[in-house]
Amino acid sequence: METLIILSYIALCVIVFKVCKLPVNKWSVTTASVIGLFIVGWIFLYMAMYQPVSRMARLYSVTTPITSQVEGLVNDVYVKGNEQLKAGDPLYQIDPTPFQDEVNRIQSDLKRTQSAIDYFQAELARYQKLGSKGFSLKRKWTKLKPTC
Repeated sequence: METLIILSYIALCVIVFKVCKLPVNKWSVTTASVIGLFIVGWIFLYMAMYQPVSRMARLYSVTTPITSQVEGLVNDVYVKGNEQLKAGDPLYQIDPTPFQDEVNRIQSDLKRTQSAIDYFQAELARYQKLGSKGFSLKRKWTKLKPTC
């Protein structure tokens, strides 16, 4: 395939030089070579990205890389090669264990924070009640009173 592309470009250059009657000197040949290198290089890069090749067999097809937004181990793959897909079809399942651990940790933090809020609200109500009866607990009162 690569040889065919390079030979096609050389044939195109020969035809252009003959038809347009361009002089064959070091500048015109160098320019045609540099332009050819860029064009053929771009074609090879495109082929490497979108048309995978192996040493045993060649497969020329446009491929679309699939990536996930999260990292993790793949538990199950739901699709097979050359299978028609629709938007929204699940492709694979990622192991939920690390994510569930994080959810459990956050729920634990939430429960701990909620119990602290309940405690401080009860303390605030208690100190407000004592303050209304005339007890002076200024230091504790200012410690519990929210500053917004």
